[in-house]
Amino acid sequence: MFDDNRTNDYGNSMTTIEQSYPPMREIVLKLGILSFGLFVVGTNAFVIAGLLPKIADTLGVTPAVVSYSITFYALVVAIVAPVISISLSRMSTIKSKPF
Repeated sequence: MFDDNRTNDYGNSMTTIEQSYPPMREIVLKLGILSFGLFVVGTNAFVIAGLLPKIADTLGVTPAVVSYSITFYALVVAIVAPVISISLSRMSTIKSKPF
């Protein structure tokens, strides 16, 4: 049915099947943006945890009170991440293509 040139024989007419791939630069750029975003989201709570005593001193409260910021951030990420994932999966890839 297929030969080495990836053509399909439909009787008297020949149809060439071509696969198009996005340019490597576009793929690397998108992966870089995704990786950076995941890095920021993943390390944000750890960075702020080390700064809690200084933030608490600056605000004049205990570190336990300031630690609610980490809890609030984790709750927002836990609630919003699935909602965004479901919402974006329903969008057309043509409409959401920024590049």
